Amino acid sequence: LVSLALEDQADQSPSLIILQTLNSMVVIEKALQLCASKNSKDRVLGVNILMYQTDSQFRSIAVKTLIDLARMESDSAVLEVLAYALFQLDVADRSQYLQRAATCLVASTRKAAATSLSSLADNIAINLLITLSEDIEGDVRNWATFGLQPADKDLPNKEEIRDALFARVHDCHEEARHEALLGLAQYKDQRVIAPL
Repeated sequence: LVSLALEDQADQSPSLIILQTLNSMVVIEKALQLCASKNSKDRVLGVNILMYQTDSQFRSIAVKTLIDLARMESDSAVLEVLAYALFQLDVADRSQYLQRAATCLVASTRKAAATSLSSLADNIAINLLITLSEDIEGDVRNWATFGLQPADKDLPNKEEIRDALFARVHDCHEEARHEALLGLAQYKDQRVIAPL
């Protein structure tokens, strides 16, 4: 199954889906070996397996392994899947491990970081989201701007957050523009009225 998943390299690979759902110590041990590999494709697969241990007896092993990997990882593809994995496993303090993903040269990795950070309200997450809201790529700006909305989380009503949202109200990316307007409206910022 591992050989097939490595050969396939698709997110919806049937062999990967089986590995993710087997919930077996044999699979976990293999995933840990993959995460320790010098080959980045192996590490991507290992992370992809561990990220679906959300309700299993192996969740704590998965979280510890992924945090240890996130502390030292430099490959963009691994950083990308790590950002999604830490989100999927709902690691509460994940923002401190996403700096490299958020500043990666590869846009899809920055988007993964913005997505992962979007449900957090700590200072590290807020600062990274503000930076990502100015990204050159529209999809990155969109996710980061969404993450700066106060809905469903306790984001502080800070001027720098509202200013970051206001900076996006005329964004060329339609969804980012809509997220900015919605965020300003939720903060009851009067600057939302004119662009509306």
